[in-house]
Amino acid sequence: GTLAGQALQLRHSAALSQMAPSSDKPTIVCDGAGKVVGVNDAWSALCGYTESEALGKRPADLLQCETTEFDVAAEFTKTLLATGRSEAILTNRTKDGRVFKHRLVGERLGNLLIAEGTVIVPPAPRKAATRKATRASSADVWGALVSLVALLAAFAAAYDLAAAPDEPPLPPVESQELAAASPPHAELVSLCKSVATG
Repeated sequence: GTLAGQALQLRHSAALSQMAPSSDKPTIVCDGAGKVVGVNDAWSALCGYTESEALGKRPADLLQCETTEFDVAAEFTKTLLATGRSEAILTNRTKDGRVFKHRLVGERLGNLLIAEGTVIVPPAPRKAATRKATRASSADVWGALVSLVALLAAFAAAYDLAAAPDEPPLPPVESQELAAASPPHAELVSLCKSVATG
């Protein structure tokens, strides 16, 4: 139906906080002061704001960005208030900053302003949550090396591979030798010793 018809389908009282579920186009309802009093699920899905996040805010504060046609948006609102109906094509942004372009049709119903959008250029798809490929720092490489040596030392200790069957075991590393080892080798020797001795 018409926007006015959709607005009449609003539920009473809490009514202004939810659009009729039958509306499949992104729809927003504002009061005479230009504050959001209701949005539908399609609007939330497009724009990324929940209804509770949008309530009481101005659509411009939620959606406008550097590429929004501010003069067109102002004319849309001026015409809507003066004549009760307005149309415009606007560029806006989603909550997460993705830009989209849509054709708005607005109607005034009493002191309510209803705008329904038809997306012309959808927002870019959300980027999948992927780990950014970064160059490993020397600390990361060193940490991996220390972990590998510790694992090998633990394996050697567990299977007593430090000494061949016909050779005496290696003497334990003394603390003086650890002190003499240059960092970061001292850390590696200390780690290997602690892992080997359990």
